[in-house]
Amino acid sequence: MRDHGDHRTSHRGNEMIKAYAKANKITYIDYHSALVDERGGLPQKYAKDGVHPNLEAYAIMEKILLENL
Repeated sequence: MRDHGDHRTSHRGNEMIKAYAKANKITYIDYHSALVDERGGLPQKYAKDGVHPNLEAYAIMEKILLENL
């Protein structure tokens, strides 16, 4: 599996998006917390390349989305 950079950067980006959504009364759906591993990225079981989610990850995202509709 390749290293796709500093996962702290994506975490900061997610936090910025979350703050923007809250400030503008936009629903924010947090997939990151449900899928992240101890490195701060997607584990191989959810993304073979560490970036692109697989069907198992999408099933988790679907559940989270449906709970927030």
